[in-house]
Amino acid sequence: MAALPGVPRDHPDRRALELLSYIVGVPSYGGRLGWALTKSGLTYAAAASNSFAAHDGAILMSTDCDTRNTDSVIQAIREVVEGVGADGVDEWELREAKAFMLGRMLLYGAREDSEADVVAAALNRSEESGVEQLDLPAFSRAYLSVTLDEVNRVARTYYRPGLLAVAAVGAVPSREKHVFPPGTFRALFQP
Repeated sequence: MAALPGVPRDHPDRRALELLSYIVGVPSYGGRLGWALTKSGLTYAAAASNSFAAHDGAILMSTDCDTRNTDSVIQAIREVVEGVGADGVDEWELREAKAFMLGRMLLYGAREDSEADVVAAALNRSEESGVEQLDLPAFSRAYLSVTLDEVNRVARTYYRPGLLAVAAVGAVPSREKHVFPPGTFRALFQP
């Protein structure tokens, strides 16, 4: 598990961070983090998400690995964070993240004609997120209005290796250091 400081739920950077977390860590292997870890054979999947609270938040990244790979997995996480913070992301990645956010809402979101408990849950999420979950045009505008410049500014602000905290849970690694050469994982996303 790795974490970076995030933002509270009503912060103006919230939407850009949500989209960036999709780009970095859509669950499984589709995001940058999962690609770096699965392409190298270190893990089978990874994820990144945000938690938002009233006064603060966190960007969380997680994966499971063989404890013999712990050092290399930590290296990969650090390099992916460093690369995103330094180089930002591409326009196509942002478009894909927006499509995912809006598609998920259309497929799984509550509607005004949904059952009472589903509407009540959507109203609670609306209050927590600051976006009306039952107002699809407002929800869409909140994400579609995020620009690539905003996402890359947020990446530079929050995706800094010096802010990264890493914790490994499980058996103690054997310390057979099979660490990849520095820059291996960051290079995966270089043109």
